[in-house]
Amino acid sequence: MEVFLTSCLVVSLCLGGALIGCVLSVWIANGVGRCRTFQLCALPMIIGASMSAATNNLFGILVGRLFVGAGLGLNPPIASLYVTKVSPSFLRGIYETFIEIASFLGLMGALFVGIPLKETFECYGVSVRRVHIGLYKVDV
Repeated sequence: MEVFLTSCLVVSLCLGGALIGCVLSVWIANGVGRCRTFQLCALPMIIGASMSAATNNLFGILVGRLFVGAGLGLNPPIASLYVTKVSPSFLRGIYETFIEIASFLGLMGALFVGIPLKETFECYGVSVRRVHIGLYKVDV
């Protein structure tokens, strides 16, 4: 039961961080600029992934997941704003759709990679989740 609650807490903190990042994305974009915010939104994901990979305790993983969630929440609204700003009006809808398709394909690819790795690794939750985060960042 304790392992289940711990895994739920890890996932929930990532979603909570995404909510925080999404809410703060507008203020950050208005303050720093859309292009600079789009470049800087990878920073919390790099910090969070590094913390999660380097730590040996639960608190480090939880803080790392919070940072990763904040980066994941920052990215989609800023990417949509930036694409809308730089794309020609007749291609704007197509480019917006490609952002969503790329995110979907990245997540599905990460999940499909996890299927054969489930039997390879004894600790599926630690090793394969890091592969998922890495593959998700490839499409963004």
